[in-house]
Amino acid sequence: MFNPYRSIKKFILDLKFKRNASIGKRVTLLYGARCNNTGPQSNVKIADHCYIGCSIVAKFGGNVRIGENTYIGGNTILYCKESIQIGNNVIIANNSIIMDNNNHPTSPDMRMKMSMCENYITDELWSWRYADSSPVIIEDNVWIGRDARIMKGVTIGRGSIVALGSVVTKNVPPYSVVAGNPAVVVKTLQSSESDI
Repeated sequence: MFNPYRSIKKFILDLKFKRNASIGKRVTLLYGARCNNTGPQSNVKIADHCYIGCSIVAKFGGNVRIGENTYIGGNTILYCKESIQIGNNVIIANNSIIMDNNNHPTSPDMRMKMSMCENYITDELWSWRYADSSPVIIEDNVWIGRDARIMKGVTIGRGSIVALGSVVTKNVPPYSVVAGNPAVVVKTLQSSESDI
């Protein structure tokens, strides 16, 4: 049954998303899609023919690039302080997390100051400003399974698969299947992509 309130809410959310991101042609924003970009609109770019159901959080100049023909499922979150690059023809399932930073400082002294600050929500110590970061690169034709975690500094090679629930802390070679926590290569894939 048609729900006009849901349609209006979706329209408003789409407008907010588009204000914070540069979006290509034939991009579908699924119901849960959100974009919180504290930099210029050009810091988040989504290429043509994508289905986006994720939340994108880009702070302190973080750059997010999503290639053509890419699907990112609902409840997935991209946390970007520096750079997250996602190639073409990528499938990212629901409930995954991709983050290029530690979210908070790792220094014991900084964490002690954080615990004693006046306001946990507004104090700069609780922002990502002091978090270590390193770019994440997801190359073309990668499939990331549901509930996966992709950590800072990781490159996932072309044509690879990240199995459901895996935690990726190191680079993944092209055409590999990785699984586990921490994720390790469990299989090498054959590809005829060069013939396509």
